[in-house]
Order: sequence, then C-alpha cells, then structure tokens
Amino acid sequence: MHAGAPSLRFYPEYMPAFEHEPTRDRFHIGFEGDSFGEGVRSLVPFAPGDVVFACTGFFSSHVTQYTLQVGDGLHLHDPFFYGKILHSCVPNTVADVATRRFTAVKPIEPGHFVTMDYAQTEDYLFRTFPCACGARNCRRNVVGRKQLAPPEPVAAPSNIVPLTELVTAPMGLFEVLNDANRKRILSLLLDSDLRLQDVMALSGLGYSAVSKQLRILRQMGLVSQYKLGRQVFYAQDDERMRAMLEAGREHVNGWLGRVGVAKVRAGG
Repeated sequence: MHAGAPSLRFYPEYMPAFEHEPTRDRFHIGFEGDSFGEGVRSLVPFAPGDVVFACTGFFSSHVTQYTLQVGDGLHLHDPFFYGKILHSCVPNTVADVATRRFTAVKPIEPGHFVTMDYAQTEDYLFRTFPCACGARNCRRNVVGRKQLAPPEPVAAPSNIVPLTELVTAPMGLFEVLNDANRKRILSLLLDSDLRLQDVMALSGLGYSAVSKQLRILRQMGLVSQYKLGRQVFYAQDDERMRAMLEAGREHVNGWLGRVGVAKVRAGG
C-alpha cells in the first residue's frame, strides 16, 4: 500500500492480518439511528454457506458491549468490527465461536445489514434492550440465552379460538373488526411492531387516519406504544384479538356475515 493511502482494515495496523478478515471494500460501518446505533452493511453479495467474516480482539473474563462469548467465562472483546454487528431474531449469519467465523445462512445482498442472533452465542448480555429487528417471530427483547424466559405450557394451539369464545367476545372486538382501517392496522401489527410512518406506508392511509385509529386502539387497550431512542413503535397487545386475527385474518368478514353482527349484538 502506498504511503498515505487509507487502510482497508477495520482493525488497527498493529494487529496481524488474518483469514476472512473484514475489510472496507466489502463492508461499511455506519450510524443507523438511535434505535440501532452503529451497524454493518455488506457491500458485496454472499450466498448461504459463504464465510462472511471472521473476527479477532482481546480475550477477557468480562462481558462488554463488544464481546463475543467463546467459552465459559471467556469473552473476545472486539470494538472494531464484530461489536458493530446488529441483532436479529431471524439473522442472516451464524457464528462458529471455535473459529470465530460467521457463515451466511441466507442470501446477503449489497446494502443488507449483516446480522446475528445474540442469544446464539451469549449467556448474558452487557445490557438487554427492546428488539427492533421487525421479524415476524421477533422475541421483542434482546437478551442472552440464559436470560430467555422459559416457554409456558401450551394446552392447545394458540391460534385456535373456539366458536363459543368468538360469539361471547366483548362487543369492542367486533366493532374493531367492523372498521376496515382498524382491522388493516391490526393485521399489519401482527407481523411486526411498526412506527406511525411505517403503518402509513404499508396501509396507504394518511397521517390523520392512522393517528386517529392508533389513538382509538390504544384507548381500547389493543395497541401499546414504546420508544426506542427517538422512535415511537406501536405493538398489538391484546392476545384475544391476536388469536382472532391469526385464526381468520382472511375469513373474518365472511364469518361475520354468516353469524350476523346484529344477532351477536342482540344476543340471539
């Protein structure tokens, strides 16, 4: 490299180069907003099975914001590259802590974040925080594997709602399902927590309509909101409504037509 030319390395020059070392011609580290902090985006494509990168650093017995757990009580502190990898509940890489290599488990295109599931490698995180990955099966909170809540016993599939329960459901639920805009917003929130502008973009509704419906849904206790940095996210909170929508998202209008909303209201 010519004198004065910028280095392609993320790691300091005093650290030896190594196989599969990430370099600036293959990755970009940037600030991605208050909700995420810094993140790594790929500049080149990777196919499933490709080694995306390897990492190095300093071994320590302490957990930091930038450590990778490589054994019981042993952590690799890497604030240069690995420590910038964002979490996802459905990540596109998986880690081999023995070799400190990260392999793609799905296609990664240029511009995509490189992600991992922190609970795959870490017993305990330096700090836990709400998850903003947006995956359909998002666990809502980013925690270590020993911080995960134990699964609750399930007596029956959670997406099955008995007809008797639907008939005797509170009146408010049927009113929600009778409003097309509220039902559309709730259906979107089934898939992931969203910001107001996300709901607008996905639903095609304007600011006033979305703001009004979210306010009504919050007042009914069906939607909650929380902040990640400066971003406000909305989440679908009512389990009965969630079960009803998941069980009959595409058929609830037909069901209401067959049962008859007037009969349900009248109790007959």
